[in-house]
Amino acid sequence: MALFVAAPSRPAQQTPEATTTCRPGALAVVADSVAAAFDTHQFVFIGSTHGGKKSHDFLLCLLSRPAFQRRLPDVLVEWANPVHQTLVDRYLLKLDPVPQDSLRRVWFDTDAPRLWARLPLIPEFYKAVRSINTQLDLPRRIRVLGGCEPIDWSAVKTANDVALNPFKNNWAAHVVMEHFAPDPGRRLLVVYGDGHIHHNGGNMMGHLYTKLDRAKLFVVGTIGALEPAEVEHVARLGDQTRPFYLSARQFPSSGPYPRELFYVRDDPLTSYVDAIAYLGPQSDRDLLNLTELTKGESAEVDRRNAPKGDLRQLMQLRFGNRDRWFRSHPKDLPRDPR
Repeated sequence: MALFVAAPSRPAQQTPEATTTCRPGALAVVADSVAAAFDTHQFVFIGSTHGGKKSHDFLLCLLSRPAFQRRLPDVLVEWANPVHQTLVDRYLLKLDPVPQDSLRRVWFDTDAPRLWARLPLIPEFYKAVRSINTQLDLPRRIRVLGGCEPIDWSAVKTANDVALNPFKNNWAAHVVMEHFAPDPGRRLLVVYGDGHIHHNGGNMMGHLYTKLDRAKLFVVGTIGALEPAEVEHVARLGDQTRPFYLSARQFPSSGPYPRELFYVRDDPLTSYVDAIAYLGPQSDRDLLNLTELTKGESAEVDRRNAPKGDLRQLMQLRFGNRDRWFRSHPKDLPRDPR
């Protein structure tokens, strides 16, 4: 059995300071508006960072706001493997001391370790949520759930071992539909790439529509920064000089729209998202690839890729095993320890 062990000799990285609050102002108003969507919807979807710092900071702003905390949603994130959920719960909910090398497996053991494990914003996120939770009583602490593929990579030797597990879109939809939807009192913030979560597109939404009324699902489209060529496009939506929140009833009847709403086609904007969060005109910072993988981690990535073989054949093999993906439900997600 091959085990991933993080090397202790990792070079020190310059990472941003953990952000647990956002100053009162326009951005806080936007965050509170997103939080208010939980008053009328069980599930709220918002884009995840793939390197940009502004969307990351906004997520932490949202989680730090009393308006979010008093509505008691859990958070499902794209970059975390649920195999390690008990470890995350210990760190974030019980506030146990957990070595950072152990916690790192949460985002290294994913479908894209060369993305998530090289992004310093991810460990910062967990440190920031832990800091938030230290100020909250246990029942009110924020639970962060893994929304990536639930694969125990230490046990993977062949393509068949991979095929017994769902793709991340299928897993995320399963968590929404089978673990949360049956209890209308439970709320969930889903933090995933924009390509996965807009209405009328993406595998995740397609799965959700088979069991859930769209009225339960609230999608926030995010515009992270103001591009010089898109001033007029943003100005059609609101004041481009400051952050704003735009609800569907305020949408313009047609485009053009900023490029960050890339998924919008010929249908009205309301066909894709239920609100827009503009994070302000300041330029964004791309923090991709600032953390180097150790030699051991790079070798482990190569080991995991070896049994996959032809990716098209692997995809067929995985879908051929889909009746076995959730065979351990409801125990496939650890019990909430709060």
